Amino acid sequence: MNLTGLLDHRIGIDELATGDVPSTFTAIVEGLVAGGAIDAADSTTLHEALMERETSGSTAFQHGFALPHVFCDVVDRIWVTVARHPSGLDMAAADGERTTVIICIVGPEAERDTYLSLLRGIAGILRDGQSRRFIHQASTASEIFETLLEAEIA
Repeated sequence: MNLTGLLDHRIGIDELATGDVPSTFTAIVEGLVAGGAIDAADSTTLHEALMERETSGSTAFQHGFALPHVFCDVVDRIWVTVARHPSGLDMAAADGERTTVIICIVGPEAERDTYLSLLRGIAGILRDGQSRRFIHQASTASEIFETLLEAEIA
């Protein structure tokens, strides 16, 4: 899988200060609107899709990571948002740790295969202890994207 091309459409949020999952997804959706990924009129649709997916089962990994993802046809291509939450957010992770890095993938159903490949690739990177350490050391969303790209090459 080539992350480079798949991360061309990306949004970075350096510091979230949200207190719960719904407001976190609101901030992510607002970032996607600001970045031109979706129209503001489609914000509610995407937010509801993210909440529905999260309600069906937490997307929080262990070690402070969450990987929310949803198919939603308000986007015409795959978008990845990286958001840092320095104080951490309770996303019901299996290990009980607060989530400090959120990597959100949104894509249209028409790109299912690519979307699933990207999801598997990022999940694999997050399973690697060294990659997790480097991501946690990053001070910006841009540095996290660079770490993801470097981890794929390694």
